Amino acid sequence: MLRYWGIHRHSKQYVYRASPKDCGRCPVKRACTRASYRSLSYHIYESSLEVARKLSKTPGYRVSQMMRKRVEELFGEAKEYMGLRRMKFRGAVYVREQVLLTATAQNIKRMVRLLSTRGPKERISAMAVAYNGIFQSVHRFLRWICSLCRGQSPFVPHAM
Repeated sequence: MLRYWGIHRHSKQYVYRASPKDCGRCPVKRACTRASYRSLSYHIYESSLEVARKLSKTPGYRVSQMMRKRVEELFGEAKEYMGLRRMKFRGAVYVREQVLLTATAQNIKRMVRLLSTRGPKERISAMAVAYNGIFQSVHRFLRWICSLCRGQSPFVPHAM
């Protein structure tokens, strides 16, 4: 008979053990264990781990993995090849400026790559989408710069 023994400190598992006396006289001991007594353990968060295992087999999880990979690739590129491993200046204002300019450069690179792989008719719609994305990125950056200079953005209508 297995009895509760306690929680293993390092592995965070509930441990149940049988006594060596009980296992010694058991007729199926050879099929059960090679040790002097039977021990059974499971993680204290086993129910949560089981839910996570089930979720990892869903189609939505696969989509999220692909999206994570895409985002991580962009961060990796920015860090390794575009200088975001170490900031040029200190302070949140300058860090934000460097990150926005890096993101704008990445968007321009993506637009060039997108336009170079399209045919002539597809290029027009692709250019519209790409220009819209770059326009929004530059517009946000300029609004931020103007808010630093004047305290308020000239691109946003002021309340009268």
